Amino acid sequence: MSTPESTPAAGPATNPAPAQGPKFPPLPELHKSISIYLRHAYPSGALPALVQARASKLLGADSKAAAQASFEKDGARYVLRLGQQAYPFMKLVLEPAPGDATLLFRADAHDSHLHAPPDSPDAAQLAHLRTINQTLVEAIEQEWACAGLPTFRSFLRDRIAARRRDAGPPCASED
Repeated sequence: MSTPESTPAAGPATNPAPAQGPKFPPLPELHKSISIYLRHAYPSGALPALVQARASKLLGADSKAAAQASFEKDGARYVLRLGQQAYPFMKLVLEPAPGDATLLFRADAHDSHLHAPPDSPDAAQLAHLRTINQTLVEAIEQEWACAGLPTFRSFLRDRIAARRRDAGPPCASED
């Protein structure tokens, strides 16, 4: 004889299984992302020893689990500090897409926390650094998108295109 506790409830599940987190990207995508990032961040090809070690560890990984271990975990994000030739704190970040099981590639300038009073001698240098970093972020992310790697911008573009397709043709105006 079944009891209320042992009888499955009719209708939708009341306690669905927890959603799994985003899937870590395949190794070829990781390799491509690092190659593009480093080419922009260090145009001369000369990498600092620490950056070379971090990149080599990831590029030499033989599994997604080994590659994932190369990243620092920051909440739901995966972070790899690779810097750039004028600023060592820039990062390659993998972060979850909103409401999706995809990790998006993002170049994080990691300079928004820096502040200098407007009239200080450091203000102009900081503004220049931020401009360089933003230009670099845009170039890296643009090349990632062109290479077919998921970025926030490409994610939004795809979502907008899908909504337009799903919406159908615009309504005819009534006269």
